[in-house]
Amino acid sequence: MKMTDEAPLARSPLHVWQEAHGARFGERHGWRLAESFAAQRSDLLLVDVTPFAKLAFTGYEILDLSHTHFPDPQPGRVVAVSGAKPGWLCHQSDEQLLFLSTRLEAEGFASFRLPGQPEHKRITTWDMTSAYAGFLLIGSDVSDVARLLGGHLNLGSSPSILSPGSCVETGFYGVPCLLARAPDDRPVVGMWVAWDVAEYVWDRLLQIGAAHGLAAAGGDVLREFGWQA
Repeated sequence: MKMTDEAPLARSPLHVWQEAHGARFGERHGWRLAESFAAQRSDLLLVDVTPFAKLAFTGYEILDLSHTHFPDPQPGRVVAVSGAKPGWLCHQSDEQLLFLSTRLEAEGFASFRLPGQPEHKRITTWDMTSAYAGFLLIGSDVSDVARLLGGHLNLGSSPSILSPGSCVETGFYGVPCLLARAPDDRPVVGMWVAWDVAEYVWDRLLQIGAAHGLAAAGGDVLREFGWQA
């Protein structure tokens, strides 16, 4: 029997669903990823971005760090973080920031600090990658996404929720979720939910999106929208 020291590949909580629906898989940075689906040609796409790192920064001195990234630090805003580890930074509260990586990497986040984050600050970093599943809703226009979600969020579908660079903690069919819009003009809206309800939420999105032409897509469409698998 051949022995190997290679670690097993991590898998999204949607892996079984993806296999059953004909996904073509690839291996990247320690994950088995759905790269494409046979029928993903649509103007409205749903993409699994669960493998991308998610880091929560908490502590009483978060507000000081917030001023480094947000011109007017207020909960509910999203800015882009550039550099070697790009991503979205969500200002969830005066005591918590959430970093959502937009580049898939095998490692390197264990000692990650946000740009401008001093070492001496009393800020705790939590790796939330395996706690939350993430999806991107991508349309030819953000109004496509707004129509799809309209009436299905606890806070409704007011334009402010889907305005560029916004985030909100809301509910979707009884499931708590974080909804965030890209901090630019790209028609991309992300949704993050607890890992164990990922398939339920994914199925519900596809069900309500069927009338709008929503189709599951793989990671090969991400680069066009600023994400790199």
